[in-house]
Amino acid sequence: MFSCWCTQRIFCCELHPPVPQLPTIHTKKQRSTMTFDKGDRISIIAGKYEGCTAWYDEGKKAENGGHPKKLFYVIVLYKHEERERTIRQTSVAEYNFMPDSYLAAAIHPQPKITKLINKLVEKLVECSVSSDDEACHKLFVQHFEQAERKQREKGADAVWRHIDFESK
Repeated sequence: MFSCWCTQRIFCCELHPPVPQLPTIHTKKQRSTMTFDKGDRISIIAGKYEGCTAWYDEGKKAENGGHPKKLFYVIVLYKHEERERTIRQTSVAEYNFMPDSYLAAAIHPQPKITKLINKLVEKLVECSVSSDDEACHKLFVQHFEQAERKQREKGADAVWRHIDFESK
């Protein structure tokens, strides 16, 4: 019988198979020094990173020959730390830093409102409601008037948000 007295962990016989290379584990300190190839800024409108600042990850996109089907490579600023993530296309919206109306300025920082509006519009389209339907417009006006009346009735308990917006 052959026995090996090798003290080195190299492949020298059947008793000492090669040691597999372990993946590199990044600690928080190492991760904070990593640099990313940031692309265009985007808004994340759903999921764990909803409302976080994010950019397309151009380095990962180039490395893998483009984005995977129905996914985007992104860099997310989460808890004061930049992280590489893969996010569904439905969770990403284009970042609009120059709103063209007061309504757009008020809704943009509120991803939950944007998400609700998108869901409502999708449901209306499923019911064959057209965007130029006069009845649809009247229905929205009625609901806005009811909501405004309820808000005023709250008196001092009402929450009013003011958005600074300069029209062109």
